[in-house]
Amino acid sequence: MASLKSIRKRVSTVKSTQQITKAMKMVAAAKLRRAQEAAQEARPYAEKLAAMLQTVAARSADSGHPLLAERASEARSNLRIRRHLAVAVHVRSNRDVPELRELPSATRGIII
Repeated sequence: MASLKSIRKRVSTVKSTQQITKAMKMVAAAKLRRAQEAAQEARPYAEKLAAMLQTVAARSADSGHPLLAERASEARSNLRIRRHLAVAVHVRSNRDVPELRELPSATRGIII
């Protein structure tokens, strides 16, 4: 059986860990709230920009500009890596695995 001193030490450690976890949750909630507010504040600008681009595209549909011409979509792979620090692996795998581009679009989403 554990001694009284070790039990008290364990209780103290658990309380300390709970305080740290609570503080981390509060920081995460604050960051999430700020990100949501920024997204909501940017919404009117995005809507106005979309409307403006639609107007420009409608007025110059017959201009023959190459950026306004419709193109066939090229197949792209949708390989996602769950690690945040594996950006180089993600970029290389999408570039270096041409077999993924030949798969049907329904089976293209592969998660590693």
